[in-house]
Amino acid sequence: MKIDKLSFICIFFADFKNGWGYSTAYLLCKRLNYPGDSCVFGDVLRDQSSLMHQGSFDGFTI
Repeated sequence: MKIDKLSFICIFFADFKNGWGYSTAYLLCKRLNYPGDSCVFGDVLRDQSSLMHQGSFDGFTI
Protein backbone atom coordinates (compact mmCIF):
# COMPACT_ATOMS: atom_id res chain seq x y z
CA MET A 1 0.00 0.00 0.00
CA LYS A 2 1.28 3.44 -0.86
CA ILE A 3 1.46 5.99 1.93
CA ASP A 4 -0.54 8.61 0.02
CA LYS A 5 -3.55 6.25 -0.01
CA LEU A 6 -3.86 6.40 3.81
CA SER A 7 -6.31 8.95 5.20
CA PHE A 8 -4.44 9.28 8.52
CA ILE A 9 -1.43 7.94 10.38
CA CYS A 10 -1.09 7.53 14.16
CA ILE A 11 2.36 7.77 15.71
CA PHE A 12 2.90 6.06 19.04
CA PHE A 13 5.04 7.75 21.72
CA ALA A 14 6.34 5.03 24.04
CA ASP A 15 8.00 7.61 26.32
CA PHE A 16 7.43 11.36 26.41
CA LYS A 17 11.21 11.92 26.58
CA ASN A 18 11.84 10.10 23.31
CA GLY A 19 11.78 12.42 20.27
CA TRP A 20 11.62 9.85 17.47
CA GLY A 21 7.92 10.62 16.94
CA TYR A 22 8.80 14.18 15.99
CA SER A 23 11.39 12.87 13.55
CA THR A 24 8.81 10.53 12.04
CA ALA A 25 6.35 13.40 11.56
CA TYR A 26 9.04 15.51 9.95
CA LEU A 27 9.90 12.74 7.50
CA LEU A 28 6.24 12.17 6.65
CA CYS A 29 5.63 15.84 5.99
CA LYS A 30 8.85 17.09 4.42
CA ARG A 31 10.37 14.10 2.65
CA LEU A 32 7.38 11.95 1.79
CA ASN A 33 4.89 14.81 1.27
CA TYR A 34 2.22 12.88 3.14
CA PRO A 35 -1.12 14.64 2.42
CA GLY A 36 -3.24 13.07 5.19
CA ASP A 37 -3.67 13.72 8.90
CA SER A 38 -1.23 12.54 11.54
CA CYS A 39 -2.09 12.02 15.18
CA VAL A 40 -0.13 11.14 18.30
CA PHE A 41 -0.98 8.74 21.10
CA GLY A 42 0.83 7.13 23.98
CA ASP A 43 2.95 8.76 26.66
CA VAL A 44 2.55 12.43 25.76
CA LEU A 45 2.18 15.47 27.97
CA ARG A 46 -0.12 18.44 27.58
CA ASP A 47 2.97 20.69 27.61
CA GLN A 48 4.11 19.08 24.37
CA SER A 49 1.01 20.13 22.42
CA SER A 50 2.62 23.28 20.96
CA LEU A 51 5.62 21.25 19.76
CA MET A 52 3.27 18.70 18.24
CA HIS A 53 1.40 21.40 16.38
CA GLN A 54 4.67 22.81 15.04
CA GLY A 55 5.71 19.30 14.08
CA SER A 56 2.69 19.05 11.76
CA PHE A 57 0.61 16.74 13.95
CA ASP A 58 -3.12 17.27 13.48
CA GLY A 59 -4.31 15.65 16.69
CA PHE A 60 -3.19 13.95 19.87
CA THR A 61 -4.47 12.12 22.92
CA ILE A 62 -3.12 12.74 26.39
